[in-house]
Amino acid sequence: MYLLNIIAAISYLLKNKTMKHIIYCILFCVFGVCISRSGFAQIKYADLEIVINQPSDSTSFPWGDTAKFSFFIQNLGPDSLSPSDTVSVGFLHFGQFFPLTGVSLNSGDSTHFNNAASLWNDDPLTNDTGHFCMSVRIVSSGIVDTNALNDTACVSYVLLGNPTTGIATTEKNKPLKLFPNPASSTVTIQLNDVARFHQLQLTVTDILGREVLSKDYKPKSQTDDNTIRFDVTGFLPGIYFVRLMADRQVFRAKLVVR
Repeated sequence: MYLLNIIAAISYLLKNKTMKHIIYCILFCVFGVCISRSGFAQIKYADLEIVINQPSDSTSFPWGDTAKFSFFIQNLGPDSLSPSDTVSVGFLHFGQFFPLTGVSLNSGDSTHFNNAASLWNDDPLTNDTGHFCMSVRIVSSGIVDTNALNDTACVSYVLLGNPTTGIATTEKNKPLKLFPNPASSTVTIQLNDVARFHQLQLTVTDILGREVLSKDYKPKSQTDDNTIRFDVTGFLPGIYFVRLMADRQVFRAKLVVR
């Protein structure tokens, strides 16, 4: 009896054009929710938060030293992220982000990255203060980050300038001449009296501390020029750190790839 009354009422309302559109909209919304719940057009709701736990706030870095960053990302949202979902993380100062694939983040879980990023203090001649800020972003479609306020974490720093002339006075870290810089293909390293070294090892890392190139060079003779070359054709655009180990001496430089 009740069912017949409901059908009769709907039939009466459908005769009215305005009510007809309203009923259709209601049915469409209900049907859309059912499809979403069944997985045909399901949207995930996550809340990713990034926290820097190393270095601590207001840490000082002497000229020539490398700051190691450890951080963790936690999912405070109701839905989980699977290994097929992609998020990216990077330094806002450089505007460079790197994808993190294969990371599973269930609701309430966190994943830690120890010494996953590094920055080398090679710039200031005098003390400089500022903030390092790291940010996490969701790359995969179909995922909504419900809270953008905790996507970025910052720590303050003090970069101690070289007390002399900006050129290292110890054997620990010496400046390295690269050209061209920025580069897009072959990079040349200028090293005075390179023939005096018996072992040369080149290492290039990105801003997250990941090694992208490692190469050993044979000792050069006195008749060779004072240059070493390497190719960056396959590198992604961004900032990289070049380290050349020459016997017991370490030379460093910052490289920009376009």
